[in-house]
Amino acid sequence: MSYIKRMMRQTCTWWNFNNVTDQFGDPSFDAPVVLQHASGTGVRWEDKIVKFINKRGEEDQGRATVFSATTEFDVGDYLFLGSSTAVNPESGSGDMVRFAEKVVDIANKKTLFKCIL
Repeated sequence: MSYIKRMMRQTCTWWNFNNVTDQFGDPSFDAPVVLQHASGTGVRWEDKIVKFINKRGEEDQGRATVFSATTEFDVGDYLFLGSSTAVNPESGSGDMVRFAEKVVDIANKKTLFKCIL
């Protein structure tokens, strides 16, 4: 097991935004997926204020950074630290991903997925 995977010891719930809206214009999400260390899909969640450049080229700030060695997050997805069975993450269960990137090592063999909430 790689060093990076050993650091992913926290559990979070992920709602994947599926780019579809309902008849009222509300976004729709896939069923929640629990990412946990025991199944090899754990995350590293760091609560700290970070600045980033959003898609409009403006400086913005987020309240947490989440790292994963197995799951690629996209802007619009929702994450919750811990386990949740809520169907709608917008009901207060989760935080929206506002910035996402993937970082590859110099040999292009390992990828680390990073997002800012």
